[in-house]
Amino acid sequence: MRKILATFVACAILMAVYAPAVMATPVTIGVVVNGNNGLPPVINYQFALSVDQNGGIVPGDDNPPYADSITDVRPIPGSGMVESAKHFKKYVVVSDPAGITNIASVYERLLDQTGGAIPGKSEVTATDITGNVAEYTEAINQAYNVNLITLADKNEMLYGLQSTKALYRIFVVDNYLTNHDTPGDYQVYFKVVSNSGLLTENNGNRLIIRYMPLRAFELDFSAVDYGTIVINQRKVISGDEDWATPNRPTIKNQGNVNILMQVSASDLVGTVAPIQTIPASALSIHMLGFDINSLSNTPQVLENPLVPCTPTQVDFDITAPLGTSSNIYQGTFTIEMAPIG
Repeated sequence: MRKILATFVACAILMAVYAPAVMATPVTIGVVVNGNNGLPPVINYQFALSVDQNGGIVPGDDNPPYADSITDVRPIPGSGMVESAKHFKKYVVVSDPAGITNIASVYERLLDQTGGAIPGKSEVTATDITGNVAEYTEAINQAYNVNLITLADKNEMLYGLQSTKALYRIFVVDNYLTNHDTPGDYQVYFKVVSNSGLLTENNGNRLIIRYMPLRAFELDFSAVDYGTIVINQRKVISGDEDWATPNRPTIKNQGNVNILMQVSASDLVGTVAPIQTIPASALSIHMLGFDINSLSNTPQVLENPLVPCTPTQVDFDITAPLGTSSNIYQGTFTIEMAPIG
């Protein structure tokens, strides 16, 4: 009886071992990256410089001697329907307690004034320029010349970046903002990752790019031709929002802040004797729902502001007063930005 029972149990066990699975069995995988191999990398220095359209560092007005370590970046006005791109370079000097060869990568992202994400500005990998002595030396010297870093900072970086010293590595990222991007203090996020799995971020000490306000405008026309007019009858030259039709006047704010415009006009003077004039008061202008119905030699403000990046139509009209003689008359409009304040 014992033999029979033992044989039966053994068979049951074999059946349990070799019974085929009738459905897929998920297998969970887990892994832990050991990020505790030593100390994290270090962000030692960070600074930014404006560059020109060819990618070269801009001396002079773009990088004045700053009173603080914030880099001012001045926008470039747009042209027609094309936005401009003002470039600037951001530099970060890093080290690692385990040696600079332990630094794997440096990442950067341009953030808005609140530290939030900017559409189209994703995190990117910075370029290592430690081997380009001429490039990083020019950048560090320029940063010192405009008071972004101290003399001690400059000397320490130039010393530690030497290949024989190998204390630091330097990385750079080129970025840009357009002429219509909002002015203010943009934040630059850096992240340094080591081969040991450790990382350091510059949260709490982010690099600041101060994007300056830009007041600029452009017209798609250089003349207003009323053609033939009838005395004491109003004639209108209507504008539109199409930049390709200069016979239909358009104005565009090519900067990044709202602007008010002001307009003046000269008297129109006949070109054929006997000389007669049509007074500037016979001219009118209309924009964004605001009318100046009687122009003069003194500038008058159009009270509704032009907003950035928006082509806007401008309408002009003339009513020659009774007593105006037949002639060909010429004069000028002066359209300019109103003073601030």
